[in-house]
Formats: sequence, C-alpha cells, structure tokens
Amino acid sequence: GFLQKNPEKKAKEKKKLVELLDGKRRQQVDIALRGLKITAEQATKAMLAMDKDVLPPGKLQLLITACPTPQEKDLITKGYSGATSDLAAAERFMRVVAIV
Repeated sequence: GFLQKNPEKKAKEKKKLVELLDGKRRQQVDIALRGLKITAEQATKAMLAMDKDVLPPGKLQLLITACPTPQEKDLITKGYSGATSDLAAAERFMRVVAIV
C-alpha cells in the first residue's frame, strides 16, 4: 500500500520562530546574511580576529548592514529572554554578533 504522511508530525517540526524586527529590516538582514555565506559565529570570530580572508571589504560592508543598531541590540539582548534557537535567522544573527 501507499505510505501515508503524518500531517501532525510536520506541524510539530515546523516551529514558529520568534521575530522581533520589522519585516523590512528582517528582509534586509536576511539578504545580507545570504551574501556573507558564513554563520554568525564565524562572522563574530572573524571580526574579533580582524580576519580579512574571511571578511574582505565587500563582505565586511554586508556585515555592517546586518549588524544591530543600539535599539535593536537592546531589543534582542535585553528585551528578549527566550532561547536563541527560537529566534528567526536575522534576530539570531544579531544576538550572536551583539557581543562584539
């Protein structure tokens, strides 16, 4: 017979992520992150090491557009107390790089 897919299982797998930024800003950050092609952790490490191989001028400019403003940093670090893994990609990236 045919295998039936379990719709309840799919609903549980697709967890709603917490979005703290407005849609336009989130989209801007998501586009920058796709251009960087590195994780937030890799970006943080490269910033701290001032690694020009990982962050050449073009990627550094993209990173600058994705970094949180002081207000966004407060919102993501002080205004949100949940798990980082529950955040949407843009917010998760900002939370990780906010320590730099």
